[in-house]
Amino acid sequence: MTLTLDEADYKHVQEQLTKLSELEKTAVVQRGLEEGIIIIVNQGRRNLKARLSNDPVNVKMRTGGLYQSIGRQVKKKKMKAYAGFKRPKGSAAHLVDRGTEKRWTKKGAYRGSVSKKSPNTGNMFWTDAFNAKKNDAARELMDSVKKSIQKLAK
Repeated sequence: MTLTLDEADYKHVQEQLTKLSELEKTAVVQRGLEEGIIIIVNQGRRNLKARLSNDPVNVKMRTGGLYQSIGRQVKKKKMKAYAGFKRPKGSAAHLVDRGTEKRWTKKGAYRGSVSKKSPNTGNMFWTDAFNAKKNDAARELMDSVKKSIQKLAK
């Protein structure tokens, strides 16, 4: 999933960034990326918590590993930010998000699906978080960069 920025704002910020040194540019953009990605991560955590099953069997075996595995990372050299799931606890995140088909073993024993009510849909906690907050994250990124540039200009 990719986040896109408003082109006019992007050009304006690019012009202001050219006035800064490389070290200042990196720090400003890195801070903006971090603040933008936090919005999506927080929404993903809220969605996951709200959409988990309240069935006593599922609650009993829940460890909180998927919730704890949600994280973010900013790549300084590439000027990119990533939000996702750390291994090994987050390795099943895509299954919970998108669901699975109904599954049987070779002997014919039914093993269910991740989303019992409607297979192949999952609870879409991560997809919905990204789609709901991508514009807010882009706005926060641009606002953070602008504020940082103004602080440096003073």
